[in-house]
Amino acid sequence: MSALKVLKKWYGISNACAKYYCAVVGLNVFSSEKELTKEKLKEITKYLHQDRLIDIDLRRKVKENISKKIQYRTYVGVRHNQSLPVRGQRTKNNARTARKRVHLPTALK
Repeated sequence: MSALKVLKKWYGISNACAKYYCAVVGLNVFSSEKELTKEKLKEITKYLHQDRLIDIDLRRKVKENISKKIQYRTYVGVRHNQSLPVRGQRTKNNARTARKRVHLPTALK
């Protein structure tokens, strides 16, 4: 497995971002996982934490943003709350699984 694939396993790291940080550290993108030493990995994570949110922090931030939208009762928050598509997708023909997952009251089940 290449160093690029190892970095892309983290949530929030894209292909371009992984290539950039490999170049910053001086690591070949296509080098094997064995060549990725602990020192290089620590150096990459140091740069990543300085520049951007990754993994658990990014997931927490996304959840906070969604919960704020739900709390403020914005259109996007209401759509999230109803488990419907948020970004303007059609729901007449598509998004059947999203509509099926809308919870019915227990008396109707």
